[in-house]
Amino acid sequence: EYPEDLNADRLWDILDQLRSYGGLSQNGTGGGQTTVADTPLKVNQWASFMGTPVNMTVSHGTDDIIVHKTGIYEVHVHISFATATAAEIKFHVYVNGASANISTNRITSNTDKGSCSMTGVLDLEAGDIVTIYVESVAAAEDITLSESQFWIAGRIS
Repeated sequence: EYPEDLNADRLWDILDQLRSYGGLSQNGTGGGQTTVADTPLKVNQWASFMGTPVNMTVSHGTDDIIVHKTGIYEVHVHISFATATAAEIKFHVYVNGASANISTNRITSNTDKGSCSMTGVLDLEAGDIVTIYVESVAAAEDITLSESQFWIAGRIS
């Protein structure tokens, strides 16, 4: 038996309390990333939001997503980028400034536009900050993001 006040709007209100979502994107071509070398740096080219965040703070000013609820989350990243020379570029998911052991890489040729993706599952606590970092395996390299997305979706514990 269902409570009398359970209707579609009430059901969506309940579901909103159990889910979280937030995302950043770069639609078009971003400004050049700070020259990356063999020390990972935060990707700083996110320019817009992907939908309306739920239970998260999403900022393209600080290039991160802050989780408001403890839970199990999927993180999805798709990166398209250009390099000026041949390079091996690695991208990483970081949580609170430390590697979350979710990474991907792409080897480009001269003036190549490459793309790569990574997906993983994270057990996050309220207040955790999720960011994307980038590094060049060999020589320092300038990169420029284009048509890239970074989003998190999850179930609150």
